[in-house]
Amino acid sequence: MGLPRRFKGHYNKTKAIAYWYLISHQGIWFRASQIANDTGLNLNSLLVLLPRWAGPGWYKLKRRKIRGYWCYTITPKGYYWFQRWAFMMPLKQWKAEIDEWQADQRKLKNKEAPGGI
Repeated sequence: MGLPRRFKGHYNKTKAIAYWYLISHQGIWFRASQIANDTGLNLNSLLVLLPRWAGPGWYKLKRRKIRGYWCYTITPKGYYWFQRWAFMMPLKQWKAEIDEWQADQRKLKNKEAPGGI
């Protein structure tokens, strides 16, 4: 059967993973670069999309400046959106992709570290 069209596209995948990440760290404020580094999402996409999701008509994220950088956290409206559609999302697949991304990043850091393999 596969995924419905709404989650096959990169846009909804990015939104779902970003919301999922923020929900899993609820109450903590994150910069776009932190979300990108932890999830493997495209930073340039996040820099455009996060302000949109925090803005008028959306209000699914809260946004505030911390030390000169825009930071984001999930709102109840964003949490509700994620919960409403979570049953359709391939969360296990995305979790595996994120875990693989993080493992690759650790390998790169170990190679760059002095004395690394």
